[in-house]
Amino acid sequence: MKNKVALVIPDTHIPYHDERAYDLMLKVAKDQKLDEIVLLGDFGEFQAVSTHAKDPSFEKSLKKETNSVNKKLDELDTLFPKAKKVYIEGNHEYRLYRYIRDRAPELDGVFNWMDLLRL
Repeated sequence: MKNKVALVIPDTHIPYHDERAYDLMLKVAKDQKLDEIVLLGDFGEFQAVSTHAKDPSFEKSLKKETNSVNKKLDELDTLFPKAKKVYIEGNHEYRLYRYIRDRAPELDGVFNWMDLLRL
C-alpha cells in the first residue's frame, strides 16, 4: 500500500498572511508528488464580514478578500493539478456563511458561501 503525500495548510488568513512563509511552503511542496492538499480552515480571513472589532489598517472589502482567496486556490490548482483538494470550513469561513444567513436569508438553499470561492 502506497503512503499518501499530503500538504496540510492551516490558518492562512488570506489576504493577511505572511507572503514569504506561504511562498516558502509552496517552494518546498513543489518538490513533492502531492496526492492531496488539505486546507484546515481559516484559509481566508473574511474580516469584511466579521462581527468582531476590525483593525482600521485592514482593507474592508469582501470582494477583494474573496478574490485573494480565489487567486491562491487557483494557484494551488495550477501548481498541483493532480492533487485532491479538501477544504475544511473554519470559523472564519463560517463568518461568511453567517453573514449570508443573517443578511440574506432568502438565499438559503439557493446560494452557498462556498459559491464565492472557486473550490
